[in-house]
Amino acid sequence: MERKKVEKSEKAERAERAERTERNQQDRERRQVKFQIAKGTSIDYKQFNVIQKYVSGRGKIFSRRVTGVSAKQQREIVRAIKKARFLGVLSGSAYAPHTQGSRA
Repeated sequence: MERKKVEKSEKAERAERAERTERNQQDRERRQVKFQIAKGTSIDYKQFNVIQKYVSGRGKIFSRRVTGVSAKQQREIVRAIKKARFLGVLSGSAYAPHTQGSRA
């Protein structure tokens, strides 16, 4: 009797695993790149319109998983955003004093 129970649970596990694999494949197919950067294009802190796409309304930098860029491009983007924040080209957050009322 115990052997039949074990076999049923193994079959159920296999079915669940197959279903999960199928769902993961569907998710991968649905996922699309939001922002595309042409190869050879360098990202600079002066390119406000380009950099702004990779920052949320609250000032957070979007992850690679969200934007769909390569690791090298993500590092360039982060470097440019941080430099732009430091130089004042891009605000550090949505609550910066020059964008909204002060939050003292």
